[in-house]
Amino acid sequence: CIYSSLKKALSISPEIAVKKLIGAADRKINLSAYRLNDLEKTTYSTEKYFSGQKLFNYFTIPDKSLLDMHKYLIDIYANNCLDHKFDLLGSGLINNHFKIVMIEQETKQSDNHFKDDSDLKLIVYNLNKYNIPESKKIAENIDKDYKLIDWQIDSKCACFWSKNTWYKDVQYGHIPGPDIKMPWEIGRMQHLPMIAYAYSLSENENKYSDEFRNIVLDFISMNPPRFGTQWMTSMDVGLRAVSMLTAYDMFLSAGVQFDEEFNSVFIRSIYEHGLHIVNNLEWSDGMRGNHYLANISSLVFIALYLPVDNETSQWLAFAVQEMSREIFAQFYKDGGNFEGSMNYHCFSAEMLFYSLALLKALPNEKVDALDNVNIKNFKCKRQLYDNRRQLYKIEDSEIFFSAEFEQMMLKILKFVGKSIKPTGEMPQFGDNDNGRFIKLFPTFSLDQDNNLFEHINNRLSLINLGSLVLNDEKIKSDNMSVEIETDIISKLLSIENTPNSKEYRTYPTDLNKETTCTAFDDLGLFVYKNKNYYLAIRCGANGQNGKGGHDHNDKLSFELNVSGCDFIVDPGTYVYTSYPEKRNLYRSTDMHNTLCIKGLEQNTWETESGDDLFWMNKDVSFPHLFFKDDTYFEAEQCGYGKPHRRSVKFSESSLMFKDICAIQAEKRIMLHLSPGTEIIEQDNGSVRIINNDTQLLISSSDGEFLVEDYQYSPSYGKLIDAKRIVLVSSITEIEWKIEIFQSNKSKGTD
Repeated sequence: CIYSSLKKALSISPEIAVKKLIGAADRKINLSAYRLNDLEKTTYSTEKYFSGQKLFNYFTIPDKSLLDMHKYLIDIYANNCLDHKFDLLGSGLINNHFKIVMIEQETKQSDNHFKDDSDLKLIVYNLNKYNIPESKKIAENIDKDYKLIDWQIDSKCACFWSKNTWYKDVQYGHIPGPDIKMPWEIGRMQHLPMIAYAYSLSENENKYSDEFRNIVLDFISMNPPRFGTQWMTSMDVGLRAVSMLTAYDMFLSAGVQFDEEFNSVFIRSIYEHGLHIVNNLEWSDGMRGNHYLANISSLVFIALYLPVDNETSQWLAFAVQEMSREIFAQFYKDGGNFEGSMNYHCFSAEMLFYSLALLKALPNEKVDALDNVNIKNFKCKRQLYDNRRQLYKIEDSEIFFSAEFEQMMLKILKFVGKSIKPTGEMPQFGDNDNGRFIKLFPTFSLDQDNNLFEHINNRLSLINLGSLVLNDEKIKSDNMSVEIETDIISKLLSIENTPNSKEYRTYPTDLNKETTCTAFDDLGLFVYKNKNYYLAIRCGANGQNGKGGHDHNDKLSFELNVSGCDFIVDPGTYVYTSYPEKRNLYRSTDMHNTLCIKGLEQNTWETESGDDLFWMNKDVSFPHLFFKDDTYFEAEQCGYGKPHRRSVKFSESSLMFKDICAIQAEKRIMLHLSPGTEIIEQDNGSVRIINNDTQLLISSSDGEFLVEDYQYSPSYGKLIDAKRIVLVSSITEIEWKIEIFQSNKSKGTD
């Protein structure tokens, strides 16, 4: 661990390293005092009282005619929620009512857990004793027939963490199997808006509004602030608050009138969420990422919803200030996100666009509060600046951001529009952990067993959101999430919208009639589209300013979609801390569509600590794009010690690849097929594959083709059996070709 820590320290500037050491020492001293304070008194807020107060309102329930079009799917989803059956990060549809193993410093059997859920409301077992009186008081408002959720459980492996562990002392990753992201995922409560839709469609059946009320009280009573897994990361705290507020708004707009006791508990909890974020910002001198962006974006929501006072106005001013600054730290000039991950780009973009949407809907009271906020005595480790007006201005009861900010937002949106595949999904370069800021309406289909399948990576709704917020051009889409979210965001922004109109917003996602190519040089991404196929090639430096936390060894790797079907795909991420060896496998060079050499990685990492799972050693690949136009692409990386150069010649129905590497060793060119792609012919010099009546012939006279099994991860925690093609060769220049043969059926003729 010392060696690993030393290498990391040497990878950052001495100034930042010193600041980090001082900061770590200060935190250690302060945490001892904070821990002692929380262990000796209740952590529920006692300083503010919200009885009789109301939250501001922003979101309204979607047009019922739109919801009716998807009633079958909404009912299935909502009724699963009523039964507390959740599909979390590849778990499949399972409930969260059982508990078997405790995760602490070590694994141990729990023989003193409650046997009957009904007792839980009365006993409030295993909470900090100073929180029990308030927890019991809240729990008494939960309906007697409601089954409580275990908010600390990883239901995939039936393991759970203690709810009585102070949030900074919770440990994870030290035992193979249990995944801390499982309780975090259910704790984000991103299923709540769909329950509000079911209420609207059911002619106001109370079972749905009761479920919302009960599940919120359940969470608040069983998760006192700063105890258990649900308060570990401020990002997850913020995402939960955003989902709770959005759903609460939807229910109110549908006519629900919650009792005053619930309203007071709910508003106080939202305040506690905001207070926790302000006191636990995931900020760093050296590098901040999506966690900090989630902190400030969530704080925008919390501050805009809570009643006006100087504290919440300070939160709002701070969040707007930081959002205005952080966008330039976390996005490149070409619009790509500095994390080096396509899905993290979308996650971060969602935060910005939803926050900006809400800020464009500011009521006059909030505008005045923001304009006249007293910045003195701001209780936060970050500063609220006097010169924040250089970042934004307020005129005629509206907030206006700088031209540079607006231009960057447009670049971020265009990056998605130019990169998105014909399927509506982004290529899976870099990590994918299913992160979403809000799930206003997830994209679903039914699988062969009539169960809901969520299309985690579909990003049409993001394009739609961004173009509505920026008042950009229009797009056609039949995607149901786009329809629903168009209605919601249009109402929020007071934009006239016809629910059944096909004139949605911005970039064409079908294959272009004309050939286009787009290069994002800062990120290192090249996208080529013509009427037959889509190709995206990744060739960029490690993200996060070189740390590479969410990067993979995917230099010169690519994804290929032909006739709207995925043929060659990035294998994905699978997991993070629960299985370190799997984490490292899925970010290795061997699991990407590039040239591999046994025993070599494009970039290396240590394996001594959990932090190593989100860190790469100093980037030695030096990736570089040389030529790119609508006929030819060429780039190289040097991670093997000698350059590996890849070129691609484009034609209407074929791609000619050349891989050059002077290393004298066996080379393996990996081609990972999508699960829907089948191999129909194979010999030493070629492989023929098919997907939805479109055939590809992959051929080469410079090596031998092998077929291997692998497991494709379409989303976090999920694996699907698939095949990969391997072109094996020992020569220094390897040429190979992909030819497209479309059937008459796929061309739309008999």
